Amino acid sequence: MKKSKKKVRITGLSDLLYFPTIMSQKGSDAMKGQMVIQKDQYIIPHDIAILSHFGIRIV
Repeated sequence: MKKSKKKVRITGLSDLLYFPTIMSQKGSDAMKGQMVIQKDQYIIPHDIAILSHFGIRIV
């Protein structure tokens, strides 16, 4: 199993969503809590500012 990056829990979003500090996973990995965030998906503008604060990039 690949060593994952440090994860940051973002409050204000679903408690089920955990985001690695660098969004690099896609496909089936999204089911393991490794999630790629696409614009207009999962997040709202206010959340973008929160994610950016934690150094999470929006793809």
